[in-house]
Amino acid sequence: MKLTLLLGIAAVGLFLFAYIGCKAMLAHGRKSESAGFLALIAWSAYMGLANLNEWPSLTLISLQQSVINPAGGWLLHLIHYR
Repeated sequence: MKLTLLLGIAAVGLFLFAYIGCKAMLAHGRKSESAGFLALIAWSAYMGLANLNEWPSLTLISLQQSVINPAGGWLLHLIHYR
């Protein structure tokens, strides 16, 4: 019960933080910065929930390990065996 209440309070706070931040950025005409700000907040919220619920964590390191390293190995294979 207490964990659910704390998560609810945190969600409301995060929503208010996102709303106030985006409203301020949009008032100055910064649409791309507000989109990046919202993406950062959404990713931070996901990482917090992923840690609590033991979901897979999507970080830059996991992106590198799953996409960039295999692509680099494939390119090295093409260069050496040409």
